[in-house]
Amino acid sequence: MNVKWDIELKNWQNLNPILEVHKLDIKINFIWDEIKAREVLTSKGHQLKTWGGAEKTSEPHWIGVTKQTPLHIDPRYPRYTWHLILKVDNFSIRGIDKIETILNDNIFILLDTHSPHQLFALDKKATYYFAASIDSNNILPFYYVKNKLIEFVEANEINNNTNRIKK
Repeated sequence: MNVKWDIELKNWQNLNPILEVHKLDIKINFIWDEIKAREVLTSKGHQLKTWGGAEKTSEPHWIGVTKQTPLHIDPRYPRYTWHLILKVDNFSIRGIDKIETILNDNIFILLDTHSPHQLFALDKKATYYFAASIDSNNILPFYYVKNKLIEFVEANEINNNTNRIKK
């Protein structure tokens, strides 16, 4: 749900949606393949899609975005989402405070999706944001999601099970 920059926050929402950032400290078996990604992310403009065979986003799955997003909240999904970012162009994530968290490959972020957030392109060439993700109503501990997401990445091709996850 798109929101305006002058949104009045509820007392449980955050000015900035990024709650944690961790660098991946091991090498994992993942190679970015734009051809396979384009089998899933078919729009030439903005697109956001979750897929990967899970019944719901509270199980490990893929998330891909092309181009930047508007400022928005995601009230239909669980509040918290961990992302293991595998391929990201020149993007940041920011909240209504406009403090940017610069994104890089091989980092984990914990995002509060019920607080306003924007995937912001830092240049016109920024196209891809691609991650493995797991959503939850409560904050899951990093050590738990780290292992779950690495296992998912190493066991799944990015173009398998391309049906959108809607729950």
